[in-house]
Amino acid sequence: MCLPTPGLLGAEAAKILRHYVLEREKEGGGFALTPGLPATVEDTYYAVRILELLGNAEPLNRTRSYLDRLDWGISRRAKIIYAILYLGRKFACPKVCPFSFSPEITRVLEEAYYWQKIYKLGENAPVCQARVDFDLSALVLPANPTIRDLRYYLALKADRLPPSEVAHWVRWAQACQSPAGGFGFKPGTTAFMDNILPALEILRQLGHAPLHGQKLVDFILACQTRAGGFARTSGGAPFLECSYQALKSLYLLNQYFGKKINKSFIF
Repeated sequence: MCLPTPGLLGAEAAKILRHYVLEREKEGGGFALTPGLPATVEDTYYAVRILELLGNAEPLNRTRSYLDRLDWGISRRAKIIYAILYLGRKFACPKVCPFSFSPEITRVLEEAYYWQKIYKLGENAPVCQARVDFDLSALVLPANPTIRDLRYYLALKADRLPPSEVAHWVRWAQACQSPAGGFGFKPGTTAFMDNILPALEILRQLGHAPLHGQKLVDFILACQTRAGGFARTSGGAPFLECSYQALKSLYLLNQYFGKKINKSFIF
């Protein structure tokens, strides 16, 4: 589904972000980390998701051509498989993953998380040759988790946790917000863009919001570079992944707060 809104980003910033993304589209299709590198599945996925959020109406036919040429042997990581399947649906060239799902994979949080997303993607049409069966009983959170670990874990098991544990993780996630406004990997650590989207997804899932919305928006906007893309932190190098994380985070913050954050933002 297309979500045509620059949201808290603003029209001019959205324009230069779009230019940054399209500069990375390859002549043979797909998108790359930089204009001089070959296309990758992950960069193509993030580029397409950014353009969706910006309301892009272009058909990107070259990207469909890129997907038609993809070899499934590129990776067996569930995250990459999900990206291929998502893009296949987006560009009306549906694919079926030839790999069999192994229940042992669910012991790895990231793999279990993306296999569940693959399963949901295939609810209306098959996307895997084998049925995906989940046994979450063996899935545990690391003793010293990061915000991303917690995101994966709660997406899979939040409805099985007692209210007291849910309340604990709400407080923990909110405590990951740094004085700079962004989120660290854990409470008391340096803020990076990587952590913001999982933190917001956790809080949204559990029915809560970040404690300092305006400071979070300011942190995200400060990470946009002159080139148009977003970096992990202010002054860093931009990446398509960071740019997607920034834009999706602003989209979620718009849902949380809307114009209550700052009247100068356009909607």
